[in-house]
Amino acid sequence: MRFTSFYSRLRFVRLHSAPSARIPLWTESPTFIHFPIIPSTNTWALYEKQRLPRRCVSVISADAQSRGRGSREREWVSPVGNVYCTIAFHTTITHHGSFYPLVAGLSMATALESLGVRGVLLKWPNDLVLNRKKIGGILCEAETYTDTQQDDDQRSVFVAVGTGVNLLDKSNTLAAIPR
Repeated sequence: MRFTSFYSRLRFVRLHSAPSARIPLWTESPTFIHFPIIPSTNTWALYEKQRLPRRCVSVISADAQSRGRGSREREWVSPVGNVYCTIAFHTTITHHGSFYPLVAGLSMATALESLGVRGVLLKWPNDLVLNRKKIGGILCEAETYTDTQQDDDQRSVFVAVGTGVNLLDKSNTLAAIPR
């Protein structure tokens, strides 16, 4: 299975915001950046945030990660054959940060279900579970900065939503996914 076909099945959920919040207007198609191997897609996105476009979502993927990480800086083993990606974007909305893991988890569960994997559950706050086994995780990170590219030098937030999904595992629970 190619990553782009997996990505095309992700469903983005629009968050309802307070009337005063400015919803980002992404006027361009997503930017896709792929690496055969990288230390961490989230780390790369956060490091390169100033270079990533502000008018679209950026998707950073890798075949493998040499220093993948989960919550609390725990190591996330990231061999070839699984899905590792970060969806990154600039926004001015700061008060919905706690919902990003939930939206990402629902999107990943929906994408897996559309591929024939039934019964994926979310374990709050950031785990994807199938048959009582963790098959994936979500790591959301955000950094606030002053956006000098805006007319009013307003505070902006760069959000990196990293996901790792184990498509290959020892018990072959996900062997039914078409490749």
